[in-house]
Amino acid sequence: MYREIQKRWIPENPLGLNETVLAMKSYMTYHHLFTISVFFTAVNNMPAESVPNPAKALRLLKDSQLLDQVIAMAATSLNMAFDNSLQEAHDNGKVFSPQNWSKNKSSLAAIRAAIRTHISAIGMIPGGAEIKQKLMHGLKMENTDFEPRWTAD
Repeated sequence: MYREIQKRWIPENPLGLNETVLAMKSYMTYHHLFTISVFFTAVNNMPAESVPNPAKALRLLKDSQLLDQVIAMAATSLNMAFDNSLQEAHDNGKVFSPQNWSKNKSSLAAIRAAIRTHISAIGMIPGGAEIKQKLMHGLKMENTDFEPRWTAD
């Protein structure tokens, strides 16, 4: 999965990533990977601390032909999380440090919120109900396919 993400984190920016996010490739590609895992936890109504088995997740994405779409959607959600956090800092008169954000737990919460918003909003766009149904079916996993997220606390 990480290799699939890396293929798209190039100067041509096919995912339309925020330029600041794109410039932090060493950290943010892992956030992109995390964002994909959050899609799985959201679709499967799993706790936030859960992550899908990577091999099973990749297999499902390929089998359902959703790999490219989910990578792109995750990039959009990552952008939304970053932009929302930047705007929130500015609204509160705080200095926003992209590097600190990428290393902070608040980035994980912002990503989870962006995913929830993204999934909810999909149904409201033309053709979105079909996309949402395909996601719900294509990303469906058993509870046993999830494990607790590792932390470095």
